[in-house]
Amino acid sequence: AMLIGPQTREGATIGKLLGLKNATKGGIGSASHTFENGVALGVFVAVNAFGDVISTEDGGIIAGVRDPNDAMKFLGTVNLVKSEVKKKLEPFMSTTLAVVVTNAGFSNQELFRISAIGQTGITRVIHPSHTSADGDLVFAISCGEAQGDADKFGIIAAELISDAIVGAVKKARSLGGIPCWRDLNK
Repeated sequence: AMLIGPQTREGATIGKLLGLKNATKGGIGSASHTFENGVALGVFVAVNAFGDVISTEDGGIIAGVRDPNDAMKFLGTVNLVKSEVKKKLEPFMSTTLAVVVTNAGFSNQELFRISAIGQTGITRVIHPSHTSADGDLVFAISCGEAQGDADKFGIIAAELISDAIVGAVKKARSLGGIPCWRDLNK
């Protein structure tokens, strides 16, 4: 519970630089891949990010800090930081967590490699990520005997993590006065 901060009525949110009232809903997402030999790789993510979530299709912001004067417009956390908007970051009030699970057999060192490569899936679609306000982390779990290559699984896991993060945003529902992607894209 320490990594995801105190429970709020808003649940998971994205883009907190100007406070929760200007954030967008985050949530839960998943994605998977099955190889030809039947080996499976799945990811599950919880998206409660300080930064903004970026589209994998066009690079535009799909969830993040909203303009206090136009709730339908995203300001961009990186742009606000560049313009020197001052806001104290609260340590670990935000986080994106991902769990990678496979039925292939991997050693602890290989699982570490998969999770390290998987981190790039977070950084690909959350700008910024890994700030002092975030507890961003990827766990990798192996629960099988099938053969697999850790680098290959890490690369695919990173793609799945990005897809699951974007999927979480698109599936989220508004809550506690915080609008979701769906509401902002009507």
